[in-house]
Amino acid sequence: MARKKKKTGEQILISLLVSLVVVALGVGAYFVYENYIKEEEKPLDLPSELKEVNVAKAVEWNDSLNIPKNSVFYQEDKEDIESYYSKIDFNLAKNESSKEEFFTTLYDLLSTDFNKLNYDGKNSSYVGTNFTWANYVIADRDFTLSPLTSEEVERNGRDKDVYLDILYRQDNIVFKSSLGSDGLLDREHILPKSYGFNIEGTGYQKLDAGCDLHNLRAADHAGNSTGHNNRLYDDISNESNVQTVNDPDNKSVSYYNDSYFEPPSEDKGEIARAVFYMAVKYRYYEEGNDLLTEGPAIRLSDDAVKIDSTIIPSDTKENPAEFGVLSTLLNWNNEDPVSENEMIRNNIVYHLQGNRNPFVDYPELANLLFA
Repeated sequence: MARKKKKTGEQILISLLVSLVVVALGVGAYFVYENYIKEEEKPLDLPSELKEVNVAKAVEWNDSLNIPKNSVFYQEDKEDIESYYSKIDFNLAKNESSKEEFFTTLYDLLSTDFNKLNYDGKNSSYVGTNFTWANYVIADRDFTLSPLTSEEVERNGRDKDVYLDILYRQDNIVFKSSLGSDGLLDREHILPKSYGFNIEGTGYQKLDAGCDLHNLRAADHAGNSTGHNNRLYDDISNESNVQTVNDPDNKSVSYYNDSYFEPPSEDKGEIARAVFYMAVKYRYYEEGNDLLTEGPAIRLSDDAVKIDSTIIPSDTKENPAEFGVLSTLLNWNNEDPVSENEMIRNNIVYHLQGNRNPFVDYPELANLLFA
């Protein structure tokens, strides 16, 4: 039998060094995993002021209708939504010293994968998802009155006339191709385009802010053109000098005077959260190659004044456009909670446009940023 050779001191030392290197590599790999790779799997470190993320009950569609994750109808679950915000440190929003840093990081998130939609589509077949007007039949749909079908999931778009949840009116109407600005509906900019992103003629249709679906809603024509009409938002129904706009069935009433507009109560929270989104997504003026590629700077204020002309993006470079009334919008956000339709809409717009409205996901965030 052959005898085993004894290891020399040099061989033992080499073996020890190799073992130490292997252990060190393992420890290093574990450190990288725990602190960098695994970081995205950890729950968001939310400040105590924020509740858990809003998740639509319609998330059950995913299984019952076999909705793939790349479908416009897919509903994000809690993990999906938290993953979207995984790089955001919400605690920065708590302190005045770090609040601007938070605005910047959230602005970057909302802008990075933004997909500008085409404003055209009125009086067309309303089937393409790249058009703002066509998207109303998807994003503003009343899924209780017009349930989603497996056929629509398969074609990734609607296959019939559907009921819409119309801004400024309580009753819902069936959307047909004949309903346009000359009929019952308008494309309503919740934060009016005149406050920073209007350009002569139809130039606003080329701007990101002018086509942003988080700020666009299918709205009652009279409530938009007569009532809102560039006015600031405020509670004015108890004042003496107000006029009213009733929907055709007298179910919803909005109020307006020279400077302010008060929508129906059921729309107030949704309106506030759309305005908050705009005040983050368009917080900073963006240079462009020409007038049509600029971006406005928008701020919210209690002291904003209704404008009767218009402000273009370059006008906001040194003096951001101001809109409001901020304290009223904060009250509306708190008093009118996020609805199921609003959560569904946020998910759908996310698939169409590539970004989310954080104030639908975390409505309490408005109080941290703007109060």
